[in-house]
Amino acid sequence: MNNKPMLLTTDDLAEGVYAASGDQGNSVKVVSKGTNQGNANQHIFGVTLPNGLSNHFKIKFVFSSKVNDSWGGNGSFTQEGDNGRVGDFWYPPTTFDIIAVSDDPSLSVVSCTVENL
Repeated sequence: MNNKPMLLTTDDLAEGVYAASGDQGNSVKVVSKGTNQGNANQHIFGVTLPNGLSNHFKIKFVFSSKVNDSWGGNGSFTQEGDNGRVGDFWYPPTTFDIIAVSDDPSLSVVSCTVENL
């Protein structure tokens, strides 16, 4: 049985609002901040992390369409399927931007989960 706290989102919640298992006060907030003016394929999302995360955790983003690359928040991101990106973070900032490169002009975050490691 996995007792690590998990944070997730569904389409049933308002945009940028995420539910957490257990403590309802801990949540991840992800909001679209538009696209990079110099490169229309770079989509910027602002991330605010919940309280109580360890110094090392994994964050997984699932996007609405294929993502070619991503970076931000001092994390190391890897591909997980066409639409998924997983970041491994050590001592992260509490707020940061993630940049996702995609040919889809309406790219959005479908879900976001965080797990203490």
